[in-house]
Amino acid sequence: MNRKLGFFLALIALGTIVAAALAQDRPIFRVKVDMVVLSFTITDNKGHYINGLKPKDFRILEDGIAQKFNTFAEGNKPPVQFAEDGTAKPITITEEGKAEGRSDAFVGTNVFVLYDTSNYMYRGFVYASDAIADFIRGLDRADSVAV
Repeated sequence: MNRKLGFFLALIALGTIVAAALAQDRPIFRVKVDMVVLSFTITDNKGHYINGLKPKDFRILEDGIAQKFNTFAEGNKPPVQFAEDGTAKPITITEEGKAEGRSDAFVGTNVFVLYDTSNYMYRGFVYASDAIADFIRGLDRADSVAV
């Protein structure tokens, strides 16, 4: 019985050492997210677009917890920003893509594109490259992209 316990403990120790060695080879990414941009399209059961929706028509939950809106925009209409008290104020955007009254704020989205270049993607690499290029061409002028 003692021999089995010793073998079991040695096996656990070996597993811990192997796990620690494998963990060192893998990069760890930590990200703090202050705001998430959600883009979506609402259609009826016939596929027709539904326009004119307001922020009060939506409820966004994360792990069952309601999240507050910071800004809201529909289509090409100018975005509005929400104050702590819930009032909305239009955001004016300059030619450079900056939001007036907020020198540190840029309108647009930061996009990071990561794609697999291993042998597994050999046959689909051209298609993936074309799809990524088309996606980037469709972004707004104020968006920034890293590939």
